[in-house]
Amino acid sequence: MIATSGEFYDLYRQEQRDRAKLEQVRRSLERLARETLRAKDDERALIAHQIHDTAAQSLVSAFRFLEAARAMAGNGSGASSEHLASAAERVQVAIREIRAVLDRLLPPGLEELGLAKALDSRLNQLTSGNGIDAHLIGDVPRLEPWVEQALYGMLAEAVSNAIRHGRPSQIRIELGERRGRAVLVVADDGTGFDPGAIGRHSDGGGLGLVGLTRQASWLGGKASVVSRPGGGTTIRIAIPIEAYRVGRSSTVGGGT
Repeated sequence: MIATSGEFYDLYRQEQRDRAKLEQVRRSLERLARETLRAKDDERALIAHQIHDTAAQSLVSAFRFLEAARAMAGNGSGASSEHLASAAERVQVAIREIRAVLDRLLPPGLEELGLAKALDSRLNQLTSGNGIDAHLIGDVPRLEPWVEQALYGMLAEAVSNAIRHGRPSQIRIELGERRGRAVLVVADDGTGFDPGAIGRHSDGGGLGLVGLTRQASWLGGKASVVSRPGGGTTIRIAIPIEAYRVGRSSTVGGGT
């Protein structure tokens, strides 16, 4: 019995050591994930500014030259006038495409006005013309730019999934600060789904929600999904605020 007790004790100690190692690995992976998100945001911002200052400006300049050439050529119906008009139209299309890319890289208003204003603008874009009653209420303190970018992407993904898959008549986004956490909620009255089926299916919505949950954990927080067929969907994200306030250190320990 003494020998058996000793063996059990050794197994218990080994299990504790293994758990500690797994926890250390988990924290290291989350730290690397946060560093990756930060680096991606820095690179995204750099690319966006470079595109804006080079290709976008060059296209706008080219369009103005084409408009001036069209004015000098008059309103005739010759081949040169038609070619100039066609070229100007194509340049306009290219400008719109570049602006769309810039909007994805740096959401309008996010850097200058913060998360709530940028999300409200995106919510209006996504629901414009489709009869969905959409509202955003509340706000959160300004956070590190890469964190705001990550939260914006997560919430925009949640709204896009609701519209694509849930066919809701109402969507509501709530932002707030509670007990040291930024709490963000997206709720809709759509068709709903079985949260337990996430991961068993390869549809875009399921993968999006899995990625959302993973990113929340990378930020030291949690994301939860409450839904049932015919009962709408509520997605709640909570992350620690103090670690990510502008000017603060972004070292995060565990979950929220």
